[in-house]
Amino acid sequence: MKGFYIREMRLTGSEVDDAFIKFERGLNIVSGASNTGKTYIFQCIEYMMGASQPPKKIHEARKYTHILMEIETNDKVVISLKHQINDKIIYAAFTSIDNFDKIQKYILLDIKHDATNNDNISMFFLNRIGVKDIVSLKKNKKGEKQTLSFRNICHLTNIDELSIIKEISPILSGQYVSATAEKSIFKYFLSGVDDEKCDQIEDVKLRKAKIHSVIDFISEEIATFNETLQNVENELSICETMEQDDLIALEAEIEEFENNLKTKLAQKKQLNKQIDEKLSEKQRLQALQDRFGLLEQHYHSDLERLQFIEEGVDFILQVEKVPCPVCHSNMNTIDLTPAISDDLTLAYQYEQQKIEMQLLDLKDTVKSLMAQISSIDTEVAELQNLLNLVDNEITNIKPQLKLFKAIIKRNENYIKLNNQKEYVAAEISRKTALRVAYEENSKKAQPLLQYKGELSSELLDDFCAEIEETLTDWCFDEFGKVTFDKKTFDIKIGDKERGSFGKGYRAFLYAAFVISIMRYTIKNQLVHPGVVILDSPLVTLKEKETGADVPDKMQNAMFNDLAKNNAKQQVIIFENKQPTVPIEGKVNRIVFTKDYNAGRYGFFNVKNI
Repeated sequence: MKGFYIREMRLTGSEVDDAFIKFERGLNIVSGASNTGKTYIFQCIEYMMGASQPPKKIHEARKYTHILMEIETNDKVVISLKHQINDKIIYAAFTSIDNFDKIQKYILLDIKHDATNNDNISMFFLNRIGVKDIVSLKKNKKGEKQTLSFRNICHLTNIDELSIIKEISPILSGQYVSATAEKSIFKYFLSGVDDEKCDQIEDVKLRKAKIHSVIDFISEEIATFNETLQNVENELSICETMEQDDLIALEAEIEEFENNLKTKLAQKKQLNKQIDEKLSEKQRLQALQDRFGLLEQHYHSDLERLQFIEEGVDFILQVEKVPCPVCHSNMNTIDLTPAISDDLTLAYQYEQQKIEMQLLDLKDTVKSLMAQISSIDTEVAELQNLLNLVDNEITNIKPQLKLFKAIIKRNENYIKLNNQKEYVAAEISRKTALRVAYEENSKKAQPLLQYKGELSSELLDDFCAEIEETLTDWCFDEFGKVTFDKKTFDIKIGDKERGSFGKGYRAFLYAAFVISIMRYTIKNQLVHPGVVILDSPLVTLKEKETGADVPDKMQNAMFNDLAKNNAKQQVIIFENKQPTVPIEGKVNRIVFTKDYNAGRYGFFNVKNI
């Protein structure tokens, strides 16, 4: 089970002894006369639980600067909180108050609630009681929402001495602006269901402004469409169109022209390919002709060389053998005999005949090449003439085809404009109807919030049964069936409203109400801190008719029931008077005597202040 209980509340200051009070699980009764610090303790607890106002300034507390509170969660975790009075930060540590100043690791908690951040005192306590997700509460009749804070819960757990005797519902604070949220908090307590599904309705002025802005926007759209429609009609008035039969005949003719054009383009492509092939062949033959010309030059060079050799032999034969003009010795020469000379002549003549035969063959080959080149030129010229004829035919087809297509396009443009005219006219009609609808909507009253999110009668009956059981155990002497009045949002005993009872009975019933909330929520595994704090629930009770004091049996029964049946929770009661009889069960009794010589004077040690 989630929840916690308060173990100690302590005040510290630099020039005074600590003021402290220790509590236990179960029932705690702090009794004593007025001005002994009971209400101040209650205010300190509230302040440490996130109340915006610090405890009231009193003379005894003037030198104290810090408030510390030690709690223990139901899963046995001890946590201490330290808050410097009027500071905006609360320090938390997982240790006892006695060790708080000895450790160095603290959690800093802002006093302002923020459901999106766990680093604040509100979310710190909500997490300790099992609230991990953001809880949405309906804030007003418009459907605006707020998030659950721990202070919303304290409204039904920590009851001060003024609130406990009020005539209005314990659920409500009396502030009209917060009534919707307070009802949502009560619903969340009893059902565990928040108002996340509540959709906000718009503010009246904002709603009208939005509607009028939409109307203005639609009006501008209609004006734009009207202008477009006029332009389309103007274009249609000068646009040419054709009869359907003429259009079909024209499309057939266009198809014939396009097929003819495709054929001519294919012919042109083929002719260009053939011309390219012929020119490539011509280029190859010309390259071959050039190489044969070079070969012919080589043959002539060989003939000239042979002739030079023949003439050299003649010159050598005519040279005389003479001594060296320098040393007068005989020069070494090769003897060229007539026989050798004849052999050379025969070799020359044979080689010369061979080369001349090759020259004749080469000339025949070159002549053949030139004939082939000439034939190619003739073929290319013929192909070029055919290509020119095809080009002329293509040139003649294209303008006519272009003209036909232009006619088709103009007709298509007419159809397009006519379709656009119909569309724009339809949009003008639709927008006009929409504007009328918005204008009618602007005249209607503000729509009401459809979301109800109320507690079911069955759930309220179960809760009232819990209160009946509590009042029975408390020996309430005006007992009757407990019902819940949805108009006053308060309980009725029989046919009598709680607020119509006297001050003492109202306080008694208030106490029964909040104790029953704790028991009901814990029994049904709903959210609750497990702590209830009551300041003066037992103001003097008077019998309405006789004026006599009500027997003490009611307060004694209440104490006994709280002591026996709340061992796992914590109830702290601040009261002026002590129980008149012994209490059965576990109870932590703290008595402030307001007597220096007997017991504990009060919360503060006034002798040392």
